[in-house]
Amino acid sequence: MRKVSDNGKVIVPQSAWKHILYNSLGIVFLIIGIIGIVTPVLPTTVFFILASGFLLKSNPVLYRWLHRNRLTGAYLRVYTRGEGLSRKSKGWSIATLWITLLISGWFVRNLWPVLTLLAAVGVGVTWHIASIKPREISKEKLERHLKMMGEIKDAV
Repeated sequence: MRKVSDNGKVIVPQSAWKHILYNSLGIVFLIIGIIGIVTPVLPTTVFFILASGFLLKSNPVLYRWLHRNRLTGAYLRVYTRGEGLSRKSKGWSIATLWITLLISGWFVRNLWPVLTLLAAVGVGVTWHIASIKPREISKEKLERHLKMMGEIKDAV
């Protein structure tokens, strides 16, 4: 039965609003992450991680899809398992970054401030990618992830 306030409006429980907010943010961050795949300035993995975190709390079906998807799953598996990036991944990421920055730079070749900004982004992102090292993930977070993925039954 729905609760109704004195003025006749339906009262939505706070948990429902939280669910809607987390689900919406998860979808928004997923879309931004997908845009980041083809845009050199936007990071990709960060937005997929944010989407994953919000969907973990609100939408198990979409969370599993995100982790099993051919496009987004690779990014998230590496992060979730704390594997870092392989040299091959780093090389491809940096090469793709610079190719797209050079193409972008060609279109704005007469605008020195924009070229300077593109170069600064390229150097910064290259340094960031090159410095990524494997990270440890807590046992509790890994078990929760594995439970959501259906890989284990008796997890936190």
